[in-house]
Amino acid sequence: MNAILAIAAIIFLLLLTGGLLSVADRQSRPRWLLFAAALVLLDDFLLTGGYGIIPDLVGGHWNWQGKLLALAAMAVVAAHPAIGWRRVGLQWRAMPCRDLGLCRHVRWPCAAV
Repeated sequence: MNAILAIAAIIFLLLLTGGLLSVADRQSRPRWLLFAAALVLLDDFLLTGGYGIIPDLVGGHWNWQGKLLALAAMAVVAAHPAIGWRRVGLQWRAMPCRDLGLCRHVRWPCAAV
């Protein structure tokens, strides 16, 4: 029961903070905030073994099964065409920082480029 209350509080704080920031930035879309909250809930659900619903097939004290399930779920979400590997930051070739626009804000990582 404590785990369910903890994740409910985390999602509430996420929605509250994101909602306040979206009020300040009128161009943001709240559906991405709801999607992020759903991903946090899915990740926590899989990490905890479905709060005891999913049987522990791997065993051990470090919850490898929950970690692997959460990693696989996030990889499936990242592979979805609406999101894509590139938009989540996974790609075959690294992008120079000058392409990211970091040189305007942070000088020292771009000095070598």
